Amino acid sequence: MNRAKEEERLRHAEAREGLTAEQVADLDRHEVEETASKARLAGLHARLFPEEYGFYYDDSVDAKRRARGENPMSQDYIDRTSGRRQALGLAPYSGGYGGGESDTQGWVRRMVHDGRQDELLALADRYAEEDERRRREETPTLEGIPPEKLGAEVDAYLLDWKGSRLGQWSKEETEVLGIYGFFLGKNASEKVFESLVLRELRRLNPAEEEDTLRGRMGFAKSYWIEAYCG
Repeated sequence: MNRAKEEERLRHAEAREGLTAEQVADLDRHEVEETASKARLAGLHARLFPEEYGFYYDDSVDAKRRARGENPMSQDYIDRTSGRRQALGLAPYSGGYGGGESDTQGWVRRMVHDGRQDELLALADRYAEEDERRRREETPTLEGIPPEKLGAEVDAYLLDWKGSRLGQWSKEETEVLGIYGFFLGKNASEKVFESLVLRELRRLNPAEEEDTLRGRMGFAKSYWIEAYCG
């Protein structure tokens, strides 16, 4: 047992020394509720002020810049998060560790204490919707990529995919799993997604029957659903 856990065990025992079973049960319940409350506050704070957690993903260069007091994030991200903070009456984020000039964690606690948690949840949802909309707008849609260019990208992906998975599946299964995997995570609706998978299958297998190609696509879809969802 490490030192921190041992100290926690001792504090736990000391807090219950001399208490009745009923009092211990009440204290246990209170501590569980307090832990859950802190977790909810932390989660809400992270949704409202994700910029304060960016350092978790710093590489060595970003970490050095942050240590010098520089914000390593893009100017667009800085402007967007600063605008949100200023709209709430909070100072812009400097890019260091913690909340900077504004105690944002204390601000969230006070808002929740004042019964305004639903307001904060709605604000966090709005931020998430805005960010997702921006991400989609900035990501080129698959429909906008010329078929020849997309086909070349698929071919390059399949070359690496097939080379790293020799012998795992049949030639046809390896191909369709690779094509389906290429399009996963791309900015396309399910209908467009499947039409593009079929288009690439037809391009690479011009002599195959349509039903055969659709069957292969169904196999790939089932495989990837199982891989992601278990």
